[in-house]
Amino acid sequence: MFLQKPLGMLALLDEESRFPKGTDTTLLNKFNNNLAPQYFSTPRQSSLVFKVQHYAGNVIYDARRFLQKNRDTLAADVIVLLRGSARLLVRSLFQNPLTKTGRSVNRIQINFPN
Repeated sequence: MFLQKPLGMLALLDEESRFPKGTDTTLLNKFNNNLAPQYFSTPRQSSLVFKVQHYAGNVIYDARRFLQKNRDTLAADVIVLLRGSARLLVRSLFQNPLTKTGRSVNRIQINFPN
């Protein structure tokens, strides 16, 4: 339910985040229209609350600011700082350019010294 493409919860969140006029309400509507009712529901008393059936039981989430948090990206100066790190792992993670959606343009390959 979370990772399925194209209609998993995270894919839907990512998709809605790309729409400039997307709101928490439109995100919740997208969840309602695309997620299986045995795992996802919205209680009637609140418009921005939803419930997910996890393996350990039901968990209730508040959808307010979901899109805002998902759109939050690292500032360019922070990326430049991380690319210049003395740590090979950190430097390697931030070397590849990213697309507008935050995906790596190239595959990352890290070769650690023996």
